[in-house]
Amino acid sequence: MDIKKLIQSNFIKRSVFGAVMIVVFHQICRKDVRYLAGLIFAICLGCVIEILHLTKHYIHGFTHAFLTYYMAILLFMNSSVTSLSYFFPNSRNFILQWKPDVIGFYFYLGGFIKYIMDFTKKKLKKQMVELSLIHLSSTIMGATFKAACRNLARGKFYVIYPASLIICNDIFAYLVGKLFGRTPLFHFSPKKTVEGFLGAFVFTCITSYIFVRLKLDYNILPDKLDSVMKTRVNLPYKWLNKPALVYYNVAFVLAASFLAPFGGFLASVIKRFFKKKDFSTLFPGHGGVLDRMDCQLLMIWFTYYFLAGIVEIKTQTVGTLASFILTNFSEDEIQALIQMLRKGD
Repeated sequence: MDIKKLIQSNFIKRSVFGAVMIVVFHQICRKDVRYLAGLIFAICLGCVIEILHLTKHYIHGFTHAFLTYYMAILLFMNSSVTSLSYFFPNSRNFILQWKPDVIGFYFYLGGFIKYIMDFTKKKLKKQMVELSLIHLSSTIMGATFKAACRNLARGKFYVIYPASLIICNDIFAYLVGKLFGRTPLFHFSPKKTVEGFLGAFVFTCITSYIFVRLKLDYNILPDKLDSVMKTRVNLPYKWLNKPALVYYNVAFVLAASFLAPFGGFLASVIKRFFKKKDFSTLFPGHGGVLDRMDCQLLMIWFTYYFLAGIVEIKTQTVGTLASFILTNFSEDEIQALIQMLRKGD
């Protein structure tokens, strides 16, 4: 293979842009939590747009295209704006005063009525598919953004750690599959192999061990759940009395290796249904945002329910109440509540 063909090969493109994305992600993670929240918001919005892009051959004319994206983006913004305000305190008074989610809903209704009025018998099936995708994409991604914000509110660790496991799993599933893959894993995605699937599991275990040691020994990314994670589990045998994070880590590794890939399988089926190779060509060698995030989305939900249902059994009520107060009360009302609680002491 000559130099020109090597440079243009998918492997090189994938490696170069993969490295760039990892560096950018690392730099954002080092900054204030608001940057990470903004990145998650941009990713979820990008996923909505790419899902709608699947039906671009259904769309005829600027007016219809505008109407489609207009409704989806409004619905997504409505379901995510309150969660985003958690990381931007200065916006809370504006949200409470102007109620942008309520105003946005009424604007959405106008678009919805116009869309229904444009139904035609010849294009009815395509229009119904498109209308379904408008609501499914915006609703699901809006809910996913909310779940990611809850994870981020618990600490950066619960976004960076699971995301890194998925990144590692994805990289080594590709590399091991490329080098040793022989047995197809999923018939809708022939490039995925059993060898790559199992090889990725091994490297994900190694990555998770590094994260656990860094968290326990050096307290990287400190957060309010540290005391829970570092509490030793009392078991009959002393050699099993490890910090809780060690055992929770097993669940995260299994989820990243054997659960999250099914998000990728579903994405492959969706692309096959719409006769697409990738969701878009935003990242050369990788496809679009959703091509990179298909497994991450499922991992966000696993992290959310794992922390809410297992780790935070005792603290969930207080956390939920605090989140409700921060998103529904103005700063003056919060200060008044604090004064009332102090008087109660």
